[in-house]
Order: sequence, then C-alpha cells, then structure tokens
Amino acid sequence: MDTRGNQEPRAPKSPLFGVGLSEYFDDESAGTGQPYLLPYGTPLTLSDFKAWTTADGMPGWSIDACSADGLIVTYQISPTVGAPMYATVTADGKSVLCRDVGSLRLRQLDRVTAWCDFILRTDAAGRRVAQRRAEMSDSPIESLGEIDAGFEDTWEWEENLANFKTIGELQAWLDDKFACSELKIEAFQVWPGVSSGPARDADTTLLCSREWGDVPGDAATVALDGSEGQLTPGEVAWGPRTDPYDWCKAMGDARARTGTHVTTSGSQFLSYEASNVIPMAWLQSHCRLGDIPDWGRSAWWGLHLQRTDLATVFPSGLSNLCLTFWNYGAGLHFYPTQTEFSERRNTARDHFERVWGRWLDPEVTLTPDELAEGVRHGDALLDGPCSN
Repeated sequence: MDTRGNQEPRAPKSPLFGVGLSEYFDDESAGTGQPYLLPYGTPLTLSDFKAWTTADGMPGWSIDACSADGLIVTYQISPTVGAPMYATVTADGKSVLCRDVGSLRLRQLDRVTAWCDFILRTDAAGRRVAQRRAEMSDSPIESLGEIDAGFEDTWEWEENLANFKTIGELQAWLDDKFACSELKIEAFQVWPGVSSGPARDADTTLLCSREWGDVPGDAATVALDGSEGQLTPGEVAWGPRTDPYDWCKAMGDARARTGTHVTTSGSQFLSYEASNVIPMAWLQSHCRLGDIPDWGRSAWWGLHLQRTDLATVFPSGLSNLCLTFWNYGAGLHFYPTQTEFSERRNTARDHFERVWGRWLDPEVTLTPDELAEGVRHGDALLDGPCSN
C-alpha cells in the first residue's frame, strides 16, 4: 500500500494547519520569505495536529504518527511557559530530542515549528521502515535472517559530534555501527603535549595522504602495515594547539577533505586510501592522547582505524562525522565534515526531496499533467528551456 501521499508544494493556507499552529508558521514564513513545504513520504499534514492543554495550562498539540522504527506513537508538544514559541515533546510519555534537519544537532527544547516538522519527517522515515519490514516478511528465509541481523547492502550515517557529551559516547556509537564489520576503530581526545617555548613550533605537521592497493590475483595474501604505500604531504598544517576555526578556514581555502576509504576481504585489506591524515607515531610523540581527569572536552578529537598507522583529527565542536559501509560491511568510508558545510548540504538536499519527492519515487506513476508541470518547473530553475 502506498502511504507516501501527495506531497506537492503547499502554501501555508488555513486547511493545512492544526488549531493555533497557523500563526507560528506564518511568522516563520514571513521571516524566510518561503512557504512551508511538507516532508515527502507522510500522508499527515499540519492539520492532523490536535489541540490539547498541558499540565501548565498551556495550549499544546498532539498527534499520532510513526516513530523512527515504524511504530505508531502519540507525540505531545508542550510549549514553554513564558516562551511559547519554544516547546518540549514526548512520545508515548517519554521525552524525545528534536534533530535539526541541516546540522543534525539534537535539542530537547526547540521551536514549535521545528518540532512539527521533525515529527512529520520522522513519520515519513518510519513509514519507509515499516513498509520495508512488511515487504521482507514475504521474502525467503535468507532475507528474513538478514532483516533480523540488520543486514542490508549499504549503511550510511551522519552525526553531529556536538551531540556526544564525551568521547566515550562517540566510541559507543562507533562500536554499534562497526558491528557489521571486522574492522575496528578507536576514538580518542587529542591534547597539546608538554613542550613549551621554541619546542612548541615543532608541534605542527603537514597533513598527509596515502593510497595503497592489492596486487591483482593475490588478494588473499595482502595485509596493510606501516610500510605499505608512500606518504604524500598536503598543504594544510595541523598541531594540537591549532585554532579549530583557523584550521577549518585553511581546509576550506585549500579545498581539502580528510577521510579514509578501505575495502576488505574478511580480515585482509584490499585497498586503502587516506586523505589529510596524521601518522599515529607523530601524534603519540607530540600530543597527549585520551582523557585527562578534570580537563573535560578537548578541542580536537581523533579516529584511528586499527591495524593502520594513520589517524584522522578534527575539531570536536565544529564537525559532523559521516560513515558509510557497503558490500555488507566489506567496504568502509569515514570522514569528518565541517558542521557548517553539512548544514548547507543537508538543508539543500531536504528541500530538493520535498519538492521532487514524487518524481524521485520509483513506486509512483506520474500523471501527464504532473510530468508537464515538472518540466516547466525544471525549466524555470534553469532560467530557460532545456536544450540538447
């Protein structure tokens, strides 16, 4: 059954809105100059939010919608006394966090409009999970086993590192994601070493890169170690005392990205590509690694893929971490991005999916009128007719 609904762009007119919500979205649309677009994939609209009264006597809203795991729950939005534009939310009585669509930052207190949109986005994602579960329930036993194990061909995750209060929370998140792979990764804090005076000038190094591949026909015997591949110095310098904002600007000016690609066969490495990384030996000799009692959160965090000699470092408060596995965990790509960049990219992608969701959905058959309107819309975006 198609539960995605008709998700053409809609202007904020009264039939779309639940009791009292119109003024919230009218104010926000006036500020942005853009009408509100519903997330694609949910049949719910803002009119499905029903009024209720909170324990503080504040007018709030309630709605039955899917959770992220595809189960129907009751969300209740409770505006804050004295600041009714902001609210907290519960799902079946349990507190939930609102995830920003761009930065992916999690907040317990957020705008009412952000909460409504988050609930509708979660409903759309939950319906896809439920539909996938229903489809696989009619599949062969082998597929059922894969579903029970959480197995698919490709997994992708992105998380804002500011959502982790400690490096231990990041490590627990990584351990959960790496459960599908024989590879292991270690997260650690990076602190300046004990050097001072002129010696501090030596506490910087150029980020470096390395590429390495297996010999064709000999994939079963190759293994990666410190002697494989030649390090290539990059353009950007880093040290434990480097200012994170200056480093982000330098990386942007150099159009540099940091991250690691790995392909494996069982426990053997088949190929390895690391960009703008640092040798672990350098970090161990110039920095203090790990937690230091009473020092709290370091400005820099690092990741070390075990059985390699290189590490990725990044600002702990200005970064998102992207992680992709493919080929049932045999391939890995992980890389940090600047949160500011991720926010622009994710926001643009989300807007595109809201506008073009029906056109991108392989299970939807577009009508001739929809196709014609889509072509007209595309032409308008290109500021003229398409030409071969």
